[in-house]
Amino acid sequence: MCVGRSLGDTAVADDRWTTDEHARFLEGRQFWHLQHYQIATLFVKTRSPKEVRRHSQEYLRERYMRSYHAHVAGCAMSGGAVAKEQETKRPQQTFRAAEQQQQRRNSSSSSSSS
Repeated sequence: MCVGRSLGDTAVADDRWTTDEHARFLEGRQFWHLQHYQIATLFVKTRSPKEVRRHSQEYLRERYMRSYHAHVAGCAMSGGAVAKEQETKRPQQTFRAAEQQQQRRNSSSSSSSS
């Protein structure tokens, strides 16, 4: 058990993070990104580095899923406009790749003829 938490605390009983702990986690994450040991020792002093790491993984997974579902919902709402936009980008990307290849060929042929 970490220092600063008691058995009577509901956060210990069901292992849920309190809003205060989560706020301190987010504050520490701004400074230390994924340095779980630093976040645990400097910001969330009621949790171990392992608990901070697990909370970070769950937090990032939840953020990813929310953004993914928002993207999918946006695609459904727009009638597939995102897919249409990607289709229009593909020929441009192919053209740029072909242009870059041609430039490489020209530069390699000019350097080999010298």
